[in-house]
Amino acid sequence: MKTLRAYVTRSFWATFSATVAVLTFIISIGGLFRITDLLARGIEPGPILQVFLSGLPNGMIYAIPVGSLTAALLVFGRLSGDAEITAMRACGISIARVASWLLPFSLGASFLCLYLNSEMIPLQYYMRWRATAELRADSFLSLLEVGRTVSLSDDLRIFVGSVQDDGTLKQVRIFDQRDAGRLREIKADRGMLANDPDTGAILLTLEGVTIDPFQFDSPGAAYSDRWQMPLGQSARQVYIQRDKHRRFHDLYVLSRKLELDADRLGEASWLTQRARLLQQEAYGKAEKLRMEAWRAHTHAQDEVTHLRSQAAAIDASDTATWLLTRAKQREAEAAEMLSQAESEALRIEEEAWPMVRLLMRQSREAQHGIEEPEDRLRERALEMRIVLNQRLLLSFAPILFLFFGIPMGIRPHRRETSIGIAASLLVMFGFFIILTLFGEFRGHPQIRPDQLVWIPGILMVWADIILLWRMR
Repeated sequence: MKTLRAYVTRSFWATFSATVAVLTFIISIGGLFRITDLLARGIEPGPILQVFLSGLPNGMIYAIPVGSLTAALLVFGRLSGDAEITAMRACGISIARVASWLLPFSLGASFLCLYLNSEMIPLQYYMRWRATAELRADSFLSLLEVGRTVSLSDDLRIFVGSVQDDGTLKQVRIFDQRDAGRLREIKADRGMLANDPDTGAILLTLEGVTIDPFQFDSPGAAYSDRWQMPLGQSARQVYIQRDKHRRFHDLYVLSRKLELDADRLGEASWLTQRARLLQQEAYGKAEKLRMEAWRAHTHAQDEVTHLRSQAAAIDASDTATWLLTRAKQREAEAAEMLSQAESEALRIEEEAWPMVRLLMRQSREAQHGIEEPEDRLRERALEMRIVLNQRLLLSFAPILFLFFGIPMGIRPHRRETSIGIAASLLVMFGFFIILTLFGEFRGHPQIRPDQLVWIPGILMVWADIILLWRMR
């Protein structure tokens, strides 16, 4: 039994190692050609090699799951074709038991992917930033390719129509995502690269510039005859990590912080609204009281005027005196009523004002230290949760693909040589496509895209259980 177990695991390990090496080379082959081209242009190899090596972890997180599936298909397909699977079953060894021999390997591969996704991916972006910061203006000029869009960093791409002998760039088009990942497109008729002697930054001076959008809060293009923007990192700048380039723990902690900040802003908005409603209610009551008092005062003034007109029309002095006295009393009562109404209105407003100030102070305290709007905070938190769940699912993909590839690699009949391989490849591509597709629903938080990304993983677990149960 030990000999058979060593035979299967050794065959699988050799096939898996070769497959991952080949896949990693294929993923990196474009970078190798790019390195050769840049070295031929005279750029120093140090930063270029750092950029190339920083891209290997990102390739390996896909190469390892695909390598697990490919190795399972090849190894168990060969065992099935050589009738070794039949011999194992005849000896009372089930497929599930054979698959359990590879469980430690699949766990190790998954933990390796977990480490790459959590630790190496954030490190690779820092290495790329540091390598890019070491490039100077001549290196940037060498990086440019006429007629092609070139990525100068993860969030900065540039297109140049032509380069003159004096280094002037023509028909410049820049795609800048350095502001929280939001895209800003910059077009210019011409440009010139230069070093800033004070900061060490690479400056691109543009002429005939169109910037769209100029400000993300108020969309719309801006135009300028001359515009200057930094391309490289200055010596005084520090590395600012993007949200999706963080470790697992940092992603979770920061997403929770953003959610709490968004909740605080929601609470602050509710407190502000409550204060305004309370203030409006008090002012409404006071204004209603003033209006009723004023209408009563107006009616009393009309009555006073009528009494005085009657007194003037009567010759009898006693009656006229009584009417005038009554008019004076009515006028005094109206003035007293108006004064009391005003006092009551002020009392209502003054009683409401302490609560209004308390609510407004609580609202300001809830907003303290938060600079972004609530919608942006929730969008960033959702994007972090999506990235976190995508990386976690990719980390466990080697286990899912391995136990899917084992039954798919076993051929019940010789005429079904390639059906299992073709179906497995379709499932693999569907897995990555669905995983990526659900990650693009970050603009629809109501459908919970951070949880939808687990659907391909759940489907794979269900398929693994059914296939292994049928092959028992």
